[in-house]
Amino acid sequence: MIQVTEKVQAHISWMISRDMPEVLEIENKSYEFAWTEEDFLRCVRQRNCIGMVSVINVDKPDEKIVGFMIYELHKTKLHILNFAVHPSYRRTGVGQQMVAKLIGKLYSHRRTRITLEVRETSLP
Repeated sequence: MIQVTEKVQAHISWMISRDMPEVLEIENKSYEFAWTEEDFLRCVRQRNCIGMVSVINVDKPDEKIVGFMIYELHKTKLHILNFAVHPSYRRTGVGQQMVAKLIGKLYSHRRTRITLEVRETSLP
């Protein structure tokens, strides 16, 4: 596995069904108890649940998903249910860009906070 060390500019877009193989690959590389495809589909089918992906090299032959997040919309907050960046792209700004996108959604929808539960094993 190649480790990217420079900052990466990513495009954040809605998660669609064709993204699932790459999302599942990132999920399985990131977590010991990974979500299944059924877990993802069950979640995004809910009215208040949204999936987003972080894509690099948009519209190029080597376009790829390097991160994703699933979050729930609540009246006063956004709650992140699942969030991961491909191991080769960690510490390159991908996660920061996804969080920035989410922060941008707070004020326009009168939500004032983002919550996330993190396992001790995921602290790094």
